[in-house]
Parts: sequence; structure tokens; C-alpha cells
Amino acid sequence: MKQIKLMVTGLLLFTIIFFGMAVAVQAQTNELFTVHGQVFDTDGTTTPLDDVEVIVTNQDTEDSLSSVTSMGGWYSVNLANMVNNTNAVHIIEVSATFGGKTDSESFARGPVRDSPKRVDLTLEVEPTPTPTPEVTPTPTPTPAPPARRGGGAPREPEMNVPVDPETGAVLETTMLTVDGATLTFPKGTVVKDAGGNPLATSIFMLYAPTIAESVGAIEVYDFGPAGLTFVPAIDLVIPYDPADIPAGFAESDLVVRMWDGTAWIDFDTTVDTETHVATAKVSHFTIFGLFAAAPVAAPPTPTPVVTPSPTPEVTPTPTPSPIPRIRMAIVIVVVVAIVAVAIIVAVAFVPRMRRRKKS
Repeated sequence: MKQIKLMVTGLLLFTIIFFGMAVAVQAQTNELFTVHGQVFDTDGTTTPLDDVEVIVTNQDTEDSLSSVTSMGGWYSVNLANMVNNTNAVHIIEVSATFGGKTDSESFARGPVRDSPKRVDLTLEVEPTPTPTPEVTPTPTPTPAPPARRGGGAPREPEMNVPVDPETGAVLETTMLTVDGATLTFPKGTVVKDAGGNPLATSIFMLYAPTIAESVGAIEVYDFGPAGLTFVPAIDLVIPYDPADIPAGFAESDLVVRMWDGTAWIDFDTTVDTETHVATAKVSHFTIFGLFAAAPVAAPPTPTPVVTPSPTPEVTPTPTPSPIPRIRMAIVIVVVVAIVAVAIIVAVAFVPRMRRRKKS
């Protein structure tokens, strides 16, 4: 009996430890942290490059994720799916190679509030060092390193939403699309960056299925630059496949949400069940997702409490005493008795009186 108890206790301890480790791993791998940026070429034009594979590596665990640039050299990688070492400082390396050119940057991963982290890469040809001649004692001059992005003459930024450089007002209605999702910038909309300055760079829109999978969303998109604002708010339209809606939910349960750095915030969402799109008004850039969420139940209507009216106290009408009637009956009986006695007496004595008179 003792051996059975020991075996059961050991099994319980093993189960608790196993699930504790699983929860810890899940907490590490599901922490939302996004790295994004642009990849540029430095062949004399410093233009953004599309179709370049960007590799993001955790130097402590050697685990890596990748993304391919698009829409003006933009990429985005969600580190929630990367294996971490809880006992080490996470040094993240971002690298890209294209056409014999390469570049890499490293940073220490910070807390979730630092997400999204922007890392831009400028691809350069690795210089081939000139060997020092053995005969000539004069050392070969060290070649000057190529200019990094931001050095030399400033490049003219590419703009995919034309705005007035003084006011930030959109000059003509513009629509941007990525994987079916669309943003519409009506003419006159004021677009400014996080510092309150008119838009001066290209807008990027990235489809992020890995983030959607990690947070339980149907679709997720990462728009930037982060913190960009719009006055008035603009339309964000996200398409969906009804087959992707989880069991137990309807199309009317779909809602667009934004990530504010700590939680997902709901938007007022309009769902078109014929064209299968969800539309919301957004006033700034961040990560947006389409979720299936049960509608909030309306508070129950309170049942009015009926206060019963007090029943009036009825004063009973006193029942007349039967004594007077009894007395009257007695009187009548007595009278009748007297009359009867008188008649009897009369009947008994009148003949006698007549006899006496005759005699």
C-alpha cells in the first residue's frame, strides 16, 4: 500500500513539473515582439530593395526566423516564435545578403514595450583588402570603409502617399493594398509622424501570418512607420474567408483590433457578409488584427419591483344583538298564553253562570 502511495505521489509531482515547464516555455515563446525595417542598396542610388531575405537570429540560442522584403524594401519578423534562453541577455542579429552585398546589425532585445524595434540594413560590397607587397616596405593604405546609410548626400525619400510637405495634407486620394487589405487616404487627410511632423517617408504594409497564429487572430497586418497619425481617421478594410472563422462564431462576431503595446483594443467594426470584408476607422499606425469575438451581452432589463398596496382595514359592522327579538317573542308568547287562558276560563265558567241564573 505504501509503494502505491509513493508511485501516485511521484506521478503527481512529475505532472506538476512538466506542466510548469510547458507554461514557462509558452510564456517565453508567445511574447509579442516585432522587428521591422527597410533594406537599401548602396550601388550609388541607395534605393530600397524588394525580394531580399532578411534573417533574424538569436545569438544565444542560434534560433532564427526570416522574412522577405516587399513594398519598398520593408520586412517584419515576429520574435514570439523564437526560442529564448531565460538565463541570458538576448542579443538579436538582423542580416541580409543580396547580389554579393551584405549587412548585419545587432541589438539587445528589450521589454515588450520596446516593440516594434526598427532595424534598417544597407547592403554593401565587402571590401577586398589589398595585400601588402612583400618587396615594398611601404604599407598599403587601408581602404576607406563604404559610406553607411545616412552618410554622404541625403537621398530623396520615396513617397507612396503624396502629401504637402508643409502641412502633411494628402494631395490626392490614395489607396494602398497588401494581401487584400486596403488603406484609403482621402484627399485632404493630414498625415503626420510620431513627432508631429508631416509625413516624409514611404508607408509600409506587411502581412503577418505568424503573428496571427501566435495570438489566435484570423488575419494580422503590421503597418508603419509606427506612430503615424491621420486626421480624420481613415478606412482599414480587411478581407476574410468564412471558412477561417472558428467554430461557434458567426461573421457578425468579427472585430478589428489594434495592439497598443500591452493589449488588443477593439474597434467599431462593420462586417459585409456578401463581400466578406471587415471595415474599421483607424487614426494611427500599429499592428492590426481581425478576430472572432462573441458580442458583449446587453445588461438585463431590471424587473420593476411592485410594492403591494396596503389592504385597508375593514371595520366590521356590529351584528345587532338578538336579545330584543327574543324579548318580543316572549311578550307575544305571554300575551297569547294569557288570551288562551282567558278563553279557557270563559269557556269553563260561562255555562255555569248561565245555570245559576236559571235556578
